[in-house]
Amino acid sequence: MAIFGLIGYPLEHSFSPKYMNALFRKEGMDHYYEAFPLKKHELPEFIKHLRLFNVRGINITIPYKADVISYVDDISEEVELIGACNVIKVENNRLIGYNTDWYGFLKPLELEGIDVSGKKAFIYGSGGAAKSVLYALSRAKIGQITFLARTPQKAMDMIDMVGETYPIKTKIVEWTEGFLDKIKEELEMADIIINTTPLGMYPKTETMPPIPDMELKGKIFYDLVYNPLQTKFLKFAKDRGAKTISGIYMLMYQGAKALSIWLSGEYEKKVKEIFEELNFI
Repeated sequence: MAIFGLIGYPLEHSFSPKYMNALFRKEGMDHYYEAFPLKKHELPEFIKHLRLFNVRGINITIPYKADVISYVDDISEEVELIGACNVIKVENNRLIGYNTDWYGFLKPLELEGIDVSGKKAFIYGSGGAAKSVLYALSRAKIGQITFLARTPQKAMDMIDMVGETYPIKTKIVEWTEGFLDKIKEELEMADIIINTTPLGMYPKTETMPPIPDMELKGKIFYDLVYNPLQTKFLKFAKDRGAKTISGIYMLMYQGAKALSIWLSGEYEKKVKEIFEELNFI
C-alpha cells in the first residue's frame, strides 16, 4: 500500500482525505490518503521521515507552503518563482517540490471561457495562496493587479520574485485603518476580485473580506476558500449581480494535477466525477 497525505494546521476543514480515498477505492488502487495536522516544531522531523516509510506523495496547506521548501531536495520552476510548495513527490528516495495551486486557480477560469489577459485584478491578501494567484495571473498576462496587504513588504517581495520572469503592472494598498476609501476606486476598476485570505473559512463562516458600497454587476468574484462552498464573500457578490467562482474548483483541479505528478496519467475527469458523487460541486 502506498501512502499519500496532507500536512498543515489546522486541518478540520479539509476535504482532501475524503475525495482522495474515494478516488483510490473507485480506481481499485491500493493507496491510502491521510491528514497529518502538524505543529510547526513537528514539521522538520515529519518531512525527514517521509523517505523511511512507503509515502509516495504529500500535499501541503496553510501555514507550511513556504517552510517545506527548505526540506526538499529539488523544486520545480513554479515553486522557485512562487516561493510556495503545495505538493511533494517522493521519488528514488528524493523529495521533489511542486506547486499545483496556480494551475488549479487558472483552470476554472479557462473552463468558464474567461480570458484574463489585459484585465485588472484585485487580490485580498499577500500570503502563500496569493503568491500562486500572482504567478498564475502573470503567466496569463493579466494587465494589472492591486493587492490589499497587511504586510506590504511581503507583497513587494513576491512581486519582485515573479516579476523577474513575468513582469506585470502592480499596486499595493496597506490593509490598515481607513483602507476602504482607498480600495473603492481599485475595486470599481477591477474585472476580477479574489480572496486569498482564510476569511470566511469554516468554522468562522460569518467573516468576509471588506467590500465598500459599490456596483458589482459584471465583475467576477473568486474565493479560494472552499469550506463552505458558498462563502459569505461569494453570496454577497452574487446577490449584487457578480459572477462567482468557489475555491472548491481550485481544490479539485490542483488535486487532479497533484495526482498526475504522483501517479502519472490524467485525473481531472476522474476527480470531477468523485466531487460530483460526494456532492462537493
